[in-house]
Amino acid sequence: MITKTIMKLSSIFGLFLLPWFSGAAQLAENGTPTAVILLGPEASGCARVGAVELQKFIKDISGAQLPVETVYKNNFEQLKRKYKTVILLGESTPTKEMNINTKKMKSDGFCIKVDKNVIAIVGKDAKAYDPIPLKLPLSVGTLYGVYYFLEQLGVRFLQQDYTVIPKKSDLRIADMDISRSPYFPHRIMEVMLDPWFRRVGYGGDRDPWASKHSFHYWNKRFKDTHPEYFCLDRNGKSDLYYPAFPHPGVIDQMVIDAKAHFSRKSIGEGKRKFFLIIPNDYFMEMCSCSVCQSFVDKSRPKNGWYSDYVADAVIKVANAVKAEYPDCFIVYPAYERYQLPPTRVKELPDNVVVMVAGLRRAKLPHWMPSEDEELLNGWQKLKPAGIYFWRYNTFGKNGVPWLMPHLIADSVKKMKASSEAGPAKVYGEMHFFRYDSQSHWWQNLNDYVTAKLLWDPDLDCDQLLNQYFSDLYGSAAPEMGEFHDILEKNYMEYSDSAYLPQETVKRLCALLIEASKKTAGTDFAGRVDYVKNNFLALKKYDEMYHCQPGGNVDQRNVVWSSEEENRFDGKNAIILKKPVQPGTEYTLEAWIRPNDLTAYPVLYGESFNTFEPYYIFGSTMNDPTFNHVGLAFVSDCLMFNDINLGTVKSKPLKLDKRRYHHVVATVSAKDSCLALYLDGEPIGVQTILGTILNRESTVKMPSIQVYGGGGDNQSSREINGVRGVFNGTIKKAAIYNKALSPAEIKNRSRQE
Repeated sequence: MITKTIMKLSSIFGLFLLPWFSGAAQLAENGTPTAVILLGPEASGCARVGAVELQKFIKDISGAQLPVETVYKNNFEQLKRKYKTVILLGESTPTKEMNINTKKMKSDGFCIKVDKNVIAIVGKDAKAYDPIPLKLPLSVGTLYGVYYFLEQLGVRFLQQDYTVIPKKSDLRIADMDISRSPYFPHRIMEVMLDPWFRRVGYGGDRDPWASKHSFHYWNKRFKDTHPEYFCLDRNGKSDLYYPAFPHPGVIDQMVIDAKAHFSRKSIGEGKRKFFLIIPNDYFMEMCSCSVCQSFVDKSRPKNGWYSDYVADAVIKVANAVKAEYPDCFIVYPAYERYQLPPTRVKELPDNVVVMVAGLRRAKLPHWMPSEDEELLNGWQKLKPAGIYFWRYNTFGKNGVPWLMPHLIADSVKKMKASSEAGPAKVYGEMHFFRYDSQSHWWQNLNDYVTAKLLWDPDLDCDQLLNQYFSDLYGSAAPEMGEFHDILEKNYMEYSDSAYLPQETVKRLCALLIEASKKTAGTDFAGRVDYVKNNFLALKKYDEMYHCQPGGNVDQRNVVWSSEEENRFDGKNAIILKKPVQPGTEYTLEAWIRPNDLTAYPVLYGESFNTFEPYYIFGSTMNDPTFNHVGLAFVSDCLMFNDINLGTVKSKPLKLDKRRYHHVVATVSAKDSCLALYLDGEPIGVQTILGTILNRESTVKMPSIQVYGGGGDNQSSREINGVRGVFNGTIKKAAIYNKALSPAEIKNRSRQE
């Protein structure tokens, strides 16, 4: 663990104390303990964890290991005489005699009282404790009090692998009397294995995602006994996967399942209180029966087609369980094609909460309502018992950071404003996330800012960031602050594309060089190097932008080609007689002249906002959603997808329809990346951890079967068994069994 000494105060963390203040309670002197940590005989689980954490970090700061003892009513005065300072952790007889009342505290709330030689850190605690809140969501106020207390001593929990720890052998803390609690009681990460998440403030006493996809196992439970429970496909045959909510017996079974969930004692109150009514994933096509179809409203945007269908089931189940379980809630998950509020409902029952799925992303398409304003306002009008969010903040990573601290700050402030304007309270959010070493350095900043703001939405984001960069990079804070600011602006301009402009790459590289010079020989050098070593896309872009044209492609690497000019009008495509199976390394190349790339909006699974594709190369439409390989235009962006490796998406493009454009997509085993080029210039890069050659396939790779069209279940342009048909002219197309180099691609782009 890298350490350093903090020599200044910050209003961000509420620092008003100097750890070496001479007139304060003494914790350590010359590296020797002068204080004791006291736990009551019935201390909560989180208080006992807090004692271990407090003991650990005070030792890291001062070298002194504080003892831990049990305090009873009759030994408190004796312990006060034995030690210079006593630290009461969690509820005990002495804290009750100090009139510390935890019953009046909010969830996860705590108070800290320092009066001469007595320190009390007491919070609202459940008896049980689990380090992963999603397993056991309960209030653990004392533990958060410990972390706040440590922040007053100068400790900073910045990243999972980096904590700032000041060094001071003499450790004191001034008198204080403070109380704190998080504004939002729901602050959950999908996985919180690392203690950093708790330390920085994630947690909560509730889990509206508790029953998750409530009906995933209905096919196993009822396919033989009740096939009538399920949706019918276009041919009137049951697909045995999606329960059809209006079918006879389905609501009754849902009520039975909800009551069984509410009765479970093993999962804890914070999970037992919530049961979701949610169709299984990718519910993109409604049951074909007339009853189910009567709930569909296709006059709305696609993310509202099935809202009344889901709402009808939610309301019926909520009304059926209310009398027996008045303190429990049915959850309407606003997701996929039922994200928008229903229109046939004036008000939801008071035992229904709404959980809204979505991304925090720049530039949401104009046809889709802004999740934090219009969606919130729409759901507020139905007066649910509460509103929650679940987010997909790191899905779709592409090696180019999705840095968005100011977007997060704005979003959290709007959540607070909506909660206070009412009538429904907004209780917070959970995150599905994916970490790896090349995204950790930037995603960690998003998560850090989110955690701090969910506790206090009124924090100043710029002050928070300035302190963060100062603590993390020392003298290189100005350079690294500008570095992150540039990347945030890049994300805000290009949204989820994998694009870094040449001038941006140049400036980012210069900032890293200067930051390295400033931190050379210091503990901070490793933090700068960590960014340099894991920002793989920056290295790749730097190389690609500086390449010179050269080299001719060996024709023996061509596995398929078509020199002729083929005209596609959105109604035709070419089915390859011999499909091409992509290898671990390959290239797709074509010269294109589009007539029309009109952006038709499409709602994918997991509430992703995207548009109907126009394929240059693709697999067939029979592949499941996302299970395909293809090169296509999606809205104004060029997108290359390889189901085993990922997706890379360009910035929005404006093509000259009067001339041909050279388009290339490569998969490089040597560089472990996917790349996109337009007219010889890089327009998108996704770097892949590990080598492609050693990467095991997660699914069987679909073959490339269509030229001028492709397989995408979301496209509405189905022509003769092919979807996503290109509209324009394509010529000199080829598929190679190697990744063309940037130099070869630049050379070929000049050979029209």
